[in-house]
Amino acid sequence: MPTYEYLCEPCVHRWDVIKRMADSQTAEACPECGVPGHKLPSRFGFTGAGDWNRQEFNHGLGCVATPKQAEKIAAERGLIPIGNESPEKLHAKSDKDRAERREQRYADAANLK
Repeated sequence: MPTYEYLCEPCVHRWDVIKRMADSQTAEACPECGVPGHKLPSRFGFTGAGDWNRQEFNHGLGCVATPKQAEKIAAERGLIPIGNESPEKLHAKSDKDRAERREQRYADAANLK
């Protein structure tokens, strides 16, 4: 369950409450004075369960896209998503691509003779 931070304006007391996301909008009474506190914005940038599909600027692609759209654009451009494949797979693919390019260069050089 997520932790939410609250602030009581009259006594300037801050406290954390662990509760379900479904209950995130319910008010919490200050443990010091009992006045309902205000929920503070998250320090971690997570604002809700629906944000997984939010459009954001993707610096690697240079455009605005949802995560799903970004995957599709990256695949169309032949880019490898970092962090989704094991290093062994990345190295094997890189070695295979390098060998194919080397063979193509040798074939091109042989055709020039």
